[in-house]
Amino acid sequence: MALCLFIMAASYFSAVSCANRLKACERAAMILMESSPLTLEKVRQIQEQETGQDIPESFTAWEQKNEISVENKDLQRSRTVSLIVICGRSDLLLRGTAWLDDTDRNGCLIDEKTAYELFGSTNISGQIVHIGEKAKVVRGILYDASDTILYEADDSSEIFTNLTVYMDKGMTYEDIRQDFMSRHGLTGKFVRQDILAWIANMACMKFELSADLTPTKWSDFDFWSEALEREKESFLLLMLTEKQKPVEIYMKDFYSAVGYGVLSFMTAIIIMRKIMRNIR
Repeated sequence: MALCLFIMAASYFSAVSCANRLKACERAAMILMESSPLTLEKVRQIQEQETGQDIPESFTAWEQKNEISVENKDLQRSRTVSLIVICGRSDLLLRGTAWLDDTDRNGCLIDEKTAYELFGSTNISGQIVHIGEKAKVVRGILYDASDTILYEADDSSEIFTNLTVYMDKGMTYEDIRQDFMSRHGLTGKFVRQDILAWIANMACMKFELSADLTPTKWSDFDFWSEALEREKESFLLLMLTEKQKPVEIYMKDFYSAVGYGVLSFMTAIIIMRKIMRNIR
């Protein structure tokens, strides 16, 4: 019984810890633009148009390229990583000890493991790395991501297949779907990321829905069926598409939260059954 109680408590608090780390994605959505990728010029047009809005949307366009070689030529060290080319603020996509904006065309951020492999340290701000023919100045270290380097787009030929959009307080996912996407003529697939936090919280026995998933009347059964159908494709896209770095960091915590939550729940059932047997 003591062992079961320990496992239940440890699993539950681990699940809560993982679920809390998912708060960062509660107000984020992705628009997958694979069928109609955006050029750098188009992304900058969208940025300019948004600055004229009463409540401009914050977003970052990005593209991930895999199996890219990054070098420290001074020490003759190299490493293969995933390269994320962005247009927009880096902290809206991946957090780090520093962040880039679209005015910094010379800087980059790298993950901790890559920093150690190339330089033997993470205290490397100002050091130079080479990605192909490009030389970039390290501005800081990325949190959570592994085998990753990120920099701002500096080539007009770059194209972007992903937009990550962040909502200010009071805005909903429908604002992105109906306003932001239509305003800029975007035809990509919409993926809301807060559903990861919602399911993770359910695994911790915490039931809280976002405003656009809460009906004005609980007896409005049509609302539930329509909402379920509307978000089903979004959830399936999130689960089945290739897990790129900005999503991968959330998926790890999502699976851990659900796994620990299920273990805690199953252990609680075992404890209850033991208690009922003792009562009988």
